[in-house]
Amino acid sequence: MIKPIDEIPKNVSEQRRSYRKRIVSDIQEAIDKEIYKFEFVGDYNFKTLTQIAGEEARNVAWKIVRQWSKDNPQYKERYKYWIPGSWEIKNWKLICVSSIKCETPEKRRVFCEIKEDMDSIIRGYAEQICKEYEEKEQSRKKGAV
Repeated sequence: MIKPIDEIPKNVSEQRRSYRKRIVSDIQEAIDKEIYKFEFVGDYNFKTLTQIAGEEARNVAWKIVRQWSKDNPQYKERYKYWIPGSWEIKNWKLICVSSIKCETPEKRRVFCEIKEDMDSIIRGYAEQICKEYEEKEQSRKKGAV
């Protein structure tokens, strides 16, 4: 005996992965469409959305920084370790997720803000790190002479 169904259910791991992919695709869509402030709406678990979206926002920001590094090799030529750690990228707040409570504690509104000038923020950091490295190298060479 068989029973026709529309969709095969996913296990817990697959559900989590597809949930995170949906969040990432929403963030990426906003970046592509140059929407710098938006609210998450739809079939989300709003109790956990702020935390999960925040994690995924940091991952998206990290990928943007890595891609920027590939597109701007001159900084790697000046200092091969210029690429920031994920904790530094978090402090830049390139993509921020926040939430507010609504009428009941179960209901929340979750928002995302994307910096319009990501390129200049990353470039500024790269310049700063490379300049600091070059100054250290010059003082080290002066001290060795």
